[in-house]
Amino acid sequence: MMPTHSKCTPHTGKFFLLIVTLYLGLISIWPVAGLSASNENVTVQLTAEESTWLEANRVIRVAGDINWPPFNIAKDGIPKGYSIDYMGMLAKKTVLKIDDVTGPNWNEFLEMMKEGSLDVMLDIVETPERQEYLLFTPAYLKNPNAILSRSESPYKNLEELYGKTVAIIKGSFYEEILERDFPQINILALADTFETIKAVSFLEADAAFGETAAIRHLMKKHLTTGLVISGELEMGDPELALLHIATRKELPHLASILSKGMAAITQEEKQAIHMLWVTEEDKVDSVNQVIDLSEAEKQWLKQHPTISVVDDFAWPPFSCLDDNGNMAGLASSYIRLFGERLGVEFRPKFGRSWDQALDEVKSRQSDTVPLLIPTKERETFLSFTKPVISFPLILATRFDSSFIDGLSDLAGKRVGVVDGYLNDKRLEEGYPAIEVVLYGSVAEGLEAVDQGVIDAFAASLGVVVYESNRLGLD
Repeated sequence: MMPTHSKCTPHTGKFFLLIVTLYLGLISIWPVAGLSASNENVTVQLTAEESTWLEANRVIRVAGDINWPPFNIAKDGIPKGYSIDYMGMLAKKTVLKIDDVTGPNWNEFLEMMKEGSLDVMLDIVETPERQEYLLFTPAYLKNPNAILSRSESPYKNLEELYGKTVAIIKGSFYEEILERDFPQINILALADTFETIKAVSFLEADAAFGETAAIRHLMKKHLTTGLVISGELEMGDPELALLHIATRKELPHLASILSKGMAAITQEEKQAIHMLWVTEEDKVDSVNQVIDLSEAEKQWLKQHPTISVVDDFAWPPFSCLDDNGNMAGLASSYIRLFGERLGVEFRPKFGRSWDQALDEVKSRQSDTVPLLIPTKERETFLSFTKPVISFPLILATRFDSSFIDGLSDLAGKRVGVVDGYLNDKRLEEGYPAIEVVLYGSVAEGLEAVDQGVIDAFAASLGVVVYESNRLGLD
C-alpha cells in the first residue's frame, strides 16, 4: 500500500460522522478528580461594618464568560473554569451569592466596573492605571505571560519585536504597559485571546501576547497549527504574572470580605480546583529556556548536528504536510523548538508509510519518530520522552448508521483502522467478533466509511474531525 500524506489545509464541508467516544486504553487519558463542595461551615471573621455591609449586599455581580480557558469560559451558556470554581468557593466561605454576568468582552467588563454596573472582576493583573478605580485582593494564581509566534519566525523577547505588530486583548494590562514602556512596538488591540491567535495565524500580526494556559487551551480547542509559544514574556515586573480578584474602589468592604474568604480556603481545596482545570501542558514553553546538559550530551550533539525524523505525515493536525510539502502540525512545532533549544537540525524524511517509518527507526536508518504511543514491543528498540499530548480514541460512522453504544454493538461488523497504529491489535485481541480492516491512512479509512465499504473507523478525535472537514465528506 502506497504511503498517503495528509496536508494541514482545512476544507469546510458537511461533517458526516457520528462520533462515539471509546476509551480502549490506547492513548493516555489523564483522569482528574471531581470537585465537590465541603459540608463543613467555615466561619470568616468579619468586622461589624463588614457584617452590616454583607447583610445589605448579599448578591454581587461578577464578570463571567470571557472565553479565557481554563480560567473563565462558558459551557452550555454557563460560566465554568478555574476562576469560576474559585469564586464559587469564596462565596460559600463568605455567604455571598453570585450573579454571573455574561456577554461583554474583557474591555467592556472593565468599562462596566468604571460605570458601577459590575462589582467584581476575576483573573485580573494589578497595574497603576487600574488602581485608580479598582481595589485588589491578594493574588490567587500565577500564570506566566507568553509570546505567540508563527513557527517559522519565533520571537523570544520584547526587543526582537521592535518595529513589529503585536496582537493583544483590548483593555488588557499589555496595552497599558506597551503604550507606556515600549512605544517601539505596534499594537493591534482585539476582543479576546482567540482573536489575537487568529491575527498571528492570518498574518495580521507578527506575534501575540497572552497567558500561557489560555493560549494553549484555545489552540488545542481550535486545532490551530503553525504557531508556537516562542518565549516567556518578561516586561520587567514579576507581579504582572499574578492574577487577582478586583472590586470597584467604592466597595472596600467587599474587597476585604473577599480577601478574608481567600485566606480561609485550604491548600487541599486549592489543589482540587487546580487538578480539575490546569494540566502540565499549561506551563510555559520558552525557546530561550536554558537546558542543563551533561558534557557527554553536549559532545554527542556536536557529533550529530543533524537528526532525522521519519513519519507517514498522515495524522493531521498533529503530523502532516503543508501546501508546500513541508512538515507541519503539532509535531513540527515541538521538533522546531527542540532544534532551536539544542542547536541541531531535525531533518524530516518523507515518502514512508507508517510501518516503513517504524521499520526505519528499528533498523537505525532513522533517528526519531514523533508522537508515538509506548508499547512493550516498541520499548525494545525505542526510548520515549514523557507524554506531550492526551486525547480519546473514537469511532466514526455515517449519520444513517444504527446507534452504537459500545464496541460490543459492532460484533460482525467491519471496522477500519490505520495499519500499524495499534488499534488493529487491540481490537482483534479484545473484540474477536469484529472484522478489522486495515488502511494506509485516516483519510482512506474515513472515505471507506463514507462509501459504505466499512461500518466504522477507529482513530483519535482530533484527527477524525480535522480530516473529515478537510476532505469535505458528506
